[in-house]
Amino acid sequence: MGLLGRRRTSGPTPPPSGAQADGAARLRTIRARVSGQVQGVGFRWYCTEQAQQLGLVGRVSNLSDGDVEVLAQGPADAVSQLVAWLYHGPRWARVDDVRIVEMEPGSLLWRDFRPGN
Repeated sequence: MGLLGRRRTSGPTPPPSGAQADGAARLRTIRARVSGQVQGVGFRWYCTEQAQQLGLVGRVSNLSDGDVEVLAQGPADAVSQLVAWLYHGPRWARVDDVRIVEMEPGSLLWRDFRPGN
């Protein structure tokens, strides 16, 4: 029987065997520390906008030493896009350094992305 003879079923098609593990591996969680002129320039606000547009969860916070910390989690491609954005930030920022630490995928339990302090 060819493809035309198959009955369509409602609902999502289950993943092929082994695909679920691959899908879970595509979740990425990072902690980033961004240094430079990154406070007082709207960095947290613009970072939040970027992360929300990408469908990520996490937080962005000012640190007492003048750096900004970003915790982000979501699909690996979307997290990579946010990381790329961190290297330049908003127009008024001057990013000197970005340090990324990979965290255990799925370790952030937040349901949204928002600014911290």
